[in-house]
Amino acid sequence: MILKNKGLKNKGFTLIELLVSVTLFTIILTIALTALYSILKANDKTKTLKMVINNLNMAMESMSREIRVGYDYTCGSEISKSATSDINYDCNSSAGSIFSFKTKDGRNAYFKYENDSIKRKITGEENNAVSIVGDDIKIDKLDFYVTGTQLGDNVQPRVLVILKGSVNRGDINSTFNLQTTISQRKLAP
Repeated sequence: MILKNKGLKNKGFTLIELLVSVTLFTIILTIALTALYSILKANDKTKTLKMVINNLNMAMESMSREIRVGYDYTCGSEISKSATSDINYDCNSSAGSIFSFKTKDGRNAYFKYENDSIKRKITGEENNAVSIVGDDIKIDKLDFYVTGTQLGDNVQPRVLVILKGSVNRGDINSTFNLQTTISQRKLAP
């Protein structure tokens, strides 16, 4: 014998309840996906900016290392005066855009600001001056201030490098200002 309970109805969702729940689910999913997309985009920007900063850091560090072990510092605004002369030039009151020195093995080398980049050249080598920063880094200003190059002044030679520029890569547009002081390892006479 089957007992029937006449007081119970079939329980379930109505069409309106189902439409409301699907609409709410769609709205919440859209918000979540938009937030996830924004996070992924910010992550890509951060990775790109980190790569560019690492490139710039490597360029400044290699330039500093080479200058630190070099000697016979000169600076100026012309290659002929600064890169080939045996006379030491302080430029502590006005900046030079070209810095030349002798490498640890005695070759003449220079760093200079040219075409929105930092160029490095070892004189006597066949290749032209090469850029030491990436193409997406635009250098706006590169100044060298040199002190202590005069013989007998009892001042350790040092170079102040001031660098201003910008990064333009994809959606990233950022400016930077860097400054470092480099002292010569070779003790002043």
